Amino acid sequence: APRLPFRWSALTVPPDSRQMLRADRPLLGAVLASSIFWLVAGVAVTVGLIEYVATSLALQSPEPWGIWNMIARRGRPVAQREQQ
Repeated sequence: APRLPFRWSALTVPPDSRQMLRADRPLLGAVLASSIFWLVAGVAVTVGLIEYVATSLALQSPEPWGIWNMIARRGRPVAQREQQ
């Protein structure tokens, strides 16, 4: 196990980096633009993946609203549940 002491400053941007960003506004703008871009991209990919999985599960289900019933049954399709 690591024996390094925890410091609250480890959760923030280091002071020298903050000073540099304050002094260089174009750099601050580029960092913010890049951060927003990757945040939006990550959210879009996650939503797309969830939609893809939900759609593919719904297409495999023989009944309307099958995806929600499958989720309620913890992922087991109706046919498998009846056999148990």
